[in-house]
Amino acid sequence: MDKSENTKFRQLSGVSQGIFTVIAILIPLLGVFFILDVWMILFKRSLYNQQYLSLFVGLLMFLLFMKIPARKNSSMTKIPWYDWIMAGLSLGICLYVCFDYAHIQSTMGVISTFRIILGAVFILLVLEATRRSSGWVMVILIVVFLLYGKFGNLIPGSLGAPKATWGRFITQMFLGSEAMFGVAVRTVASVVFAFILYANVLFATGGGNFLMDLASSAFGRFRGGTAKVSILTSMLFGMISGSPVGNVAATGSFTIPAMKEKKYPAAFAGAIAAVASTGGNIMPPILGATAFLVAEYASVPYTSVVLVSIIPALFYYMGLFVQADLHAVKYQIDMQHNGEKKKLREVLKEGWIYLLSIIVLLCCLFVLKLRAQMAALITTAVLIVFSFIYKKTRLTWNKTKEFLIKTSMGMIQVIVICAAAGIIIGVVNYTGLGFSLSNILTNMVKGHLLPLAIMAAVVSIILGCGVPPIVSFTLLSVLVVPAMINMGVPTLIAHFFIFYYGVFTYITPPFCLSVFTSASIAGAGMFETAWPSLRLSIAGLIAPFIMLFQPGLVFQGAPLDCVISIGTTFVCVLAICFALEGFMLQKLALWKRIAFLVAAVGLLFNNWIAAIGGAIFVILIVIQIIENKKRKTS
Repeated sequence: MDKSENTKFRQLSGVSQGIFTVIAILIPLLGVFFILDVWMILFKRSLYNQQYLSLFVGLLMFLLFMKIPARKNSSMTKIPWYDWIMAGLSLGICLYVCFDYAHIQSTMGVISTFRIILGAVFILLVLEATRRSSGWVMVILIVVFLLYGKFGNLIPGSLGAPKATWGRFITQMFLGSEAMFGVAVRTVASVVFAFILYANVLFATGGGNFLMDLASSAFGRFRGGTAKVSILTSMLFGMISGSPVGNVAATGSFTIPAMKEKKYPAAFAGAIAAVASTGGNIMPPILGATAFLVAEYASVPYTSVVLVSIIPALFYYMGLFVQADLHAVKYQIDMQHNGEKKKLREVLKEGWIYLLSIIVLLCCLFVLKLRAQMAALITTAVLIVFSFIYKKTRLTWNKTKEFLIKTSMGMIQVIVICAAAGIIIGVVNYTGLGFSLSNILTNMVKGHLLPLAIMAAVVSIILGCGVPPIVSFTLLSVLVVPAMINMGVPTLIAHFFIFYYGVFTYITPPFCLSVFTSASIAGAGMFETAWPSLRLSIAGLIAPFIMLFQPGLVFQGAPLDCVISIGTTFVCVLAICFALEGFMLQKLALWKRIAFLVAAVGLLFNNWIAAIGGAIFVILIVIQIIENKKRKTS
């Protein structure tokens, strides 16, 4: 859970705190138990996935009703009776599913009044938990889908749904394998959980200080070094934490004041922190919770998602670094060496156990080709073992308890969101809405991919105004992605396109949480910070469209096509940076900025237009070099 949201949690004490601590410690152990399939090892018999998932969801919902009050003016120290009832009902219903699922599975077609009542109550509990953790917009969206699933048969035409009785519909949403205890919850309860556990162990052993020292030693000596240290620090934190807002709160609290001290404008400093922190969710190897759903929905190994993400993520940060550098030179700020607290060699020597853990993770994923959750668990185990070498990194009982509790807290909101998203998935599958809408969208855009892609990007950003990226991705993956696949877009790229724009809702107005957090720290206006954030993140905003029309950018196609796509994108990003910042060796006249933009647009195409764009870029660079030499001579 993001640090910025800590204020909405109750501060418990006494018996309540004891119950919370026991359950919060139990949940990560349960997660490890499931991933390792300990039940099979001990008893030579596997559990149904739904047995584990229901118990996992029930325990986390119990914690949610303990920790998050119903209203802002509710007590922040005591748990009222109705929250105890909702917590107990959540866990009790999930325990029923856990212990009786074998019988439930064999009698799924039997409509039972008991199951209908339990299902209706549990759906209401999930809606209330969603309201507390994510707000009313998400709840309204789910209710709309529920009403469509029940009354969609009244809608004429191709958008109509089959007629459904309340009993069968509620039972399907409650116990169906593709509903609340379906793929979204399964992915989060296994893969996402394992990486959240690794991230918390990394920080508990002192990995956070290592990442900050690494960034400082790598870029602290260069011009614009303060901004570049901020970018690298936020990127490294984001790669591990997977939480853009929490990343801004953690790193921005010291990087933003440091940039302001070097005379960076407050809004620009806030924008740097917001964009760099959000980019962690598209930077391998962890990428954030939604990326694991990309692998599941596209039916590919997680390593394929990582490979596809590498080049676009590098260009994203390249655009950010280049604009930070140009800004420093253009306004002659932060031009002196900032010095280093530690030499790079010294930092690497002290933090070798953290580097080792990352190497182990990459080897497990790409060499041994293990499942992502198993790779994360092995990496976590290696880090724990080696942490005992040094006293300052050693895990004490208090540190262990802390990272176990933080892991559970990090799972609370995302597991409820995925259970709620499971309702949407269940309705779409139950009614066939995905197939119907895919045909409608394909006919609407008359087979042209670009308008469909623009529509998908806009809808993703609009959805991001009220729901988390994991929900907007889940929704669009079943409603829009099939239409993109029908037009010939590879399955993985289609899902990745939706994934990217879901992440960027953190920095696109009006509901840009990363920007809002960084602006608060910087003491700048939210919209004042949002516009430079959009400019700084431009490489990330155009990358998904380049993927669609130049799949070589993500290693899809012949080697020569990949080289050409990567090369033209590299030049395209540089051209856009020069145009937006208005500087290249010296300040650019307006016509030159426009010409650089024209060159960048030309380079987006995969035909003769790209050659024209490249020629314009080369001519402009030559002109700038000649004029700069004349200026220096004079």
